[in-house]
Amino acid sequence: MLSLIYKPSPMSPALPHCPEIIRAEAEKRLSPAMLSYLDESRRVDNGKMLRELGITLHHPDLRRGLLQ
Repeated sequence: MLSLIYKPSPMSPALPHCPEIIRAEAEKRLSPAMLSYLDESRRVDNGKMLRELGITLHHPDLRRGLLQ
């Protein structure tokens, strides 16, 4: 179970960051469906793909991809 709710990066540089809150506060403010989604969310690491295939991505991260 998450002790802290993740701090997402804004999808656009013009948007502010979402506030970071502790789990107890999230349980008061978020719906059960959103809490379930956050519990199941995972981060994907593409480091092995980059190393083993020796490729360079056109957009190395989400932010730079959205800026173009």
